[in-house]
Amino acid sequence: MTQKRQIFVFLITISILLVIFETVAGITPSGEKTWTNVEGNVKVTPEAIFRPKTLADLQDIVNQARNNGKKIRCAAQGHSWSSLSVTKGYLVIVNDLATVQVKNHSKYGWVAIAEAGKY
Repeated sequence: MTQKRQIFVFLITISILLVIFETVAGITPSGEKTWTNVEGNVKVTPEAIFRPKTLADLQDIVNQARNNGKKIRCAAQGHSWSSLSVTKGYLVIVNDLATVQVKNHSKYGWVAIAEAGKY
């Protein structure tokens, strides 16, 4: 094998490993191909649909989108009749982001911080 061919094979191997690492390191897409709102008048077939369960999952999705040059749109239960969730990039379904925290803020007193999910 020539040196150029060895370098080419090496670069291809590294590229494949980077794709595998990115998928293993972060949250993977849900496997769903389409999302439709409850009325059926908005149907989306994005490149990937994600269903994060934690803030860390959501951060991983944002980092993946940034690294892959993709835009993110969000949806929840599907009650929106507008095209806000229409995307060819990444669709993030936020239903499972359901953490609620109550904190004593130094300026505002007691505050509740609720994620966008089931609450």
